[in-house]
Amino acid sequence: MIKPSARHLLALLSIAVFFPNLATASLRREAPVSDARREVRPGTTASRDLGERAAVATTAVSDLRLALPPEVASQKLAAATARGAALVQEGKPAVAVFDFDDTVFLDRAQKPAPGAVEYVKAQIAVGARVVYLTGRATHEQAKTEKLLRDNGFPLGTNAVLMTNPNPKQWTALAWKKQAEPKLKAMGTVYGFFDNEPENARQAANDFPNAAVFRLATTANHPDPGGNQPIAVIKSF
Repeated sequence: MIKPSARHLLALLSIAVFFPNLATASLRREAPVSDARREVRPGTTASRDLGERAAVATTAVSDLRLALPPEVASQKLAAATARGAALVQEGKPAVAVFDFDDTVFLDRAQKPAPGAVEYVKAQIAVGARVVYLTGRATHEQAKTEKLLRDNGFPLGTNAVLMTNPNPKQWTALAWKKQAEPKLKAMGTVYGFFDNEPENARQAANDFPNAAVFRLATTANHPDPGGNQPIAVIKSF
């Protein structure tokens, strides 16, 4: 075995000090996922860990039950806001759509979701328009607006509430489909936030260029499935 020279050791030490990630990568080479899958026996702790890592990697695409790590969720939320700001700077009307129950409000509208007020205000701050699109019936409009105002959510010219005018005929999913042309008439929908997987799936199809988020709170309807790039987050 060839012994490293003093110069070689000094070079390695410099890399370790100034580029720790690079140094670590050079000393440790991970096996490809496919190889690891073949080498790990089913039912073992290593097998379960591997499956969990694979699930996290595909959360933003297929499985709407698993939330992204907080730091990844924050990056995606910030990117959506930046997209809205870019549209406004280009002179294009930008629209962010938020569901109400179990999205910006939790516990049967008893309290705002963590970070929701600040995040909604951030969209207004960059010049975008906010739409609260809810399955709540129109006869609850005044009550719902009061809840929004009392808890610090913006309402006015740049923030409007859209409620279901015919809940006996339209489910929340059907109502949000009916609202699609109105939303598009307002501008470019760049962000869509909802707790129901079926609503998020539909939004991803209706607004393919928007960042669609599913809040991992509660869901009253099953996920119809799909491979749309939907980000699952626990909070704003």
